[in-house]
Amino acid sequence: MNTRLKDGLLFSFVYATMMLIMSLVLREGNPDWLSTLGFAIGGFLYGFFIRPYMIKWEEKKKLKE
Repeated sequence: MNTRLKDGLLFSFVYATMMLIMSLVLREGNPDWLSTLGFAIGGFLYGFFIRPYMIKWEEKKKLKE
C-alpha cells in the first residue's frame, strides 16, 4: 500500500472513532451510525485526496521563500 492509501484509511478510522464517541456522549448511549459512516467517508477523502495536495502546496510555498 502506498502512503496516500494508508493515510486515507488512518484518517477514516480516526474520524469515524471520533464521531462514534461524540455521538455516544451527545445522544446518551445511542450511537448515530449514519453520521459515523459519513465521518469515515469524509476522513478517507481528506486523507487520500486533500491532505497530499496541501502538503505539496506547503512544500512549494516554502521553496519559493
